[in-house]
Amino acid sequence: MLGSRHRPFAGSTRELRSWRKDLPKVTGTIKEEKISVPQFVVNLPAVRQEIAEYYTSVFRCDESIGAVLKALEESGFSDNTLVMFISDNGLAVPFAKANCYLNSTKTP
Repeated sequence: MLGSRHRPFAGSTRELRSWRKDLPKVTGTIKEEKISVPQFVVNLPAVRQEIAEYYTSVFRCDESIGAVLKALEESGFSDNTLVMFISDNGLAVPFAKANCYLNSTKTP
């Protein structure tokens, strides 16, 4: 595992152990073989797994935000509501988040 911030990720064994059934459903899983490992990170099996789990968490976040926006629309409050979704500096891997490197300063 690359670090401990924002973990366990969606759909991971560690998340299921930690939270059991009290979780939003994972409706889509990003497979390790479908991802691209950033060039500044070593492409190892554990790294691929970690990044795939991170992308699965991003997918679940997108779905959750979509559900909030849909509920606002259906309730008639979307025209009177300001929705702001912000992020920090992205993926927590070496030479990225929480560092002073080029890839640390890119915000998703």
